Amino acid sequence: MRYRDFIEKYFLTHHHHEDEEHGHILGPIGAGSLAIHSFLDGAAIGSAFQVNSAVGFVVALAVLSHDFTDGINTVTLMLKNRHKVKNALGFLFLDAIAPVLGLLLTSILVIPASVLAFILAFFVGEFLYIGAANLLPEIHKHESKLVILWLLVGAGVIYVLTSFVG
Repeated sequence: MRYRDFIEKYFLTHHHHEDEEHGHILGPIGAGSLAIHSFLDGAAIGSAFQVNSAVGFVVALAVLSHDFTDGINTVTLMLKNRHKVKNALGFLFLDAIAPVLGLLLTSILVIPASVLAFILAFFVGEFLYIGAANLLPEIHKHESKLVILWLLVGAGVIYVLTSFVG
């Protein structure tokens, strides 16, 4: 199979036929990517605990607060791409266990402080990117003052939590 044919077959828009039994490959690719992301979330928590417990708890709280939607997104990606509920539940389990595996891996490995700084900086950058690219533009779509209020509440929570780290 040529490279172009592979890309067109598996990654571009795919129209389903009524009698098609198998789902589109984008379901497992998306759900698998979320599981990898969840594994890295667990690794971030474990790495943060290597700095100290206060940093670990702050990172854990940040990860847990956004991780609830990963399960919803996993199932949605699988079902939207016409996969069976059984397969969606399998990926959901994988997404749920992945952070634990990431945390266990980083509890086994002792990461040198110089490397740890780069790992944590990467995760901080990822969170800042997500906030800047997805969350802040979303605020402009809503005219409700509650969105601004909750943004300020979130900033306050971050301030309070990070004051415990020092």
